[in-house]
Amino acid sequence: RVSAEGSYLNSASGFSGFSEPVVVEVRDENVTGLELRVKRGGSISGVAVIEGNANIPNAPRLTEQRVMVMVRAQGANTYNSQGLRQVQIGADGSFRVEGLKPGMASFMEVRVPVATRLALTRIEREDQPMPEGIEIGAGENLTGVRLVFAYATASISGQVVTTGGTLPPGITFAIFAGAASGTKSSGSAQADARGSFSIEGLVPGQYELEARPMSPKTPNVPGTPVKQIVTLATGESVKMTLTFALKAP
Repeated sequence: RVSAEGSYLNSASGFSGFSEPVVVEVRDENVTGLELRVKRGGSISGVAVIEGNANIPNAPRLTEQRVMVMVRAQGANTYNSQGLRQVQIGADGSFRVEGLKPGMASFMEVRVPVATRLALTRIEREDQPMPEGIEIGAGENLTGVRLVFAYATASISGQVVTTGGTLPPGITFAIFAGAASGTKSSGSAQADARGSFSIEGLVPGQYELEARPMSPKTPNVPGTPVKQIVTLATGESVKMTLTFALKAP
């Protein structure tokens, strides 16, 4: 039993579309006469922009960014990777992606392991942020979408300290930096045996830091993590001390 579907683009006619999946049973004979009914797909167009300081040596360009768009069908809880489309950003920052199924479209960057990179921080339409994605109807052509990027050159480093007692043996800390300013950026790191940590590749903005104890032998360490807020500028490196208050079991 297999599922057959596809996407179609005819540059001469400008038609772009997709077919719904057709499930067929494959046994000891060839399957012929399979019919895939093509529907006209929707499109999303707009412009990609960079926020923040652009005077960065060897900075990547928008045309080098790998961005994908995926559509979650109405009523579905997950995205279908078979509907994945690549977004081509032009030299003037404009883009257009076609052949999209109806549903909730979400943009995502394909990250590359380089010290200086651009990160997709948010998606906007008509000056309104779209944190959950963009709803697109059957065959609808949406315009006015902005993909906002920023240089991910900021970092946070520091130390985790404990109060109220001594940690059980084998406990380490995972450090989480979640964006608190409406961007899609986040980061995490594992502290070493001395509690030192470093999180790199963050875009400018406000983050909430939290240290969580981790151990395969002691899954629940009683205590209260102290969350801290930090604001980062482009290229800024901030040192912080995070406190974890132990509690008696």
